[in-house]
Amino acid sequence: MDLENIETVLPGVVTKVGDGVVDCKTCIRKVAPNGVLDVVNFDIPKIPLMKLGGANAEITFPTKEGDQVLLVALSRDSEKWKKDYSDDVVPDSSSGLTLADFVAVPVIASKKTEGAAKIQIDEDGGIQVSNAG
Repeated sequence: MDLENIETVLPGVVTKVGDGVVDCKTCIRKVAPNGVLDVVNFDIPKIPLMKLGGANAEITFPTKEGDQVLLVALSRDSEKWKKDYSDDVVPDSSSGLTLADFVAVPVIASKKTEGAAKIQIDEDGGIQVSNAG
């Protein structure tokens, strides 16, 4: 198997925001085994933007162009699942780990500028909340 061509997780930057989806540009260029370097970081359109949460709560925050995300490639064909996020999907193919299987998870890389609002949980369980104001 040619593992050099499998994409699993990449850092990305949002280039366009849509309704529940984002277009992203990868942050790391690909170097082929023969040493050839991608000329530009490629764009991936209409990637579902994931949120943190569960049945009783969710955490949402605005996403804008320039925000960083982790682009996570699902290991199974996710086309049908992305239509309604059903709990039991039979895919149309055995593919996965393709550009069409990415979802975007909002992140802030540890050395990047921090967000305007911040929630911090200390080791002792204390919670600190600060906002831009």
